[in-house]
Amino acid sequence: MIDGPTMADMAIPHWPNAMIFVIAIGFVVALALFLSARVRRRSGRILSLQDAAVEAYESAKRKGLVIATVADRAGAKQNAIAWFMQSIAGVVPTYRKRNGRFDKVNPSGTLSESGTLHILKRDLAAYLRWARSVQ
Repeated sequence: MIDGPTMADMAIPHWPNAMIFVIAIGFVVALALFLSARVRRRSGRILSLQDAAVEAYESAKRKGLVIATVADRAGAKQNAIAWFMQSIAGVVPTYRKRNGRFDKVNPSGTLSESGTLHILKRDLAAYLRWARSVQ
């Protein structure tokens, strides 16, 4: 009788399948971490319109911009912030959060639903640059 390979020697090893499975799981975990970090970064780039108006008002007051004086003529601080909300919405794009997404909207007239409106932080910076340029 000739000694040759046994049936166990001829079986296909399972370690390549296990390796592929481990690599696939690692890829899925890495992708999930990447996407969650991206969502966190994006959420840090969005401001509610009201928060943006407060920030713009305070910044304009600190820098002595004419636009702050115009807003102050609207009356109490709440009216000045409402004025800034209207002004910001007229100058930079606004977004409304729906179903976890931010959809670009075109607010018109009064901002009765201003609590649901948002802007990008970079657009607030652009608004403040614009406000300096119109002095």
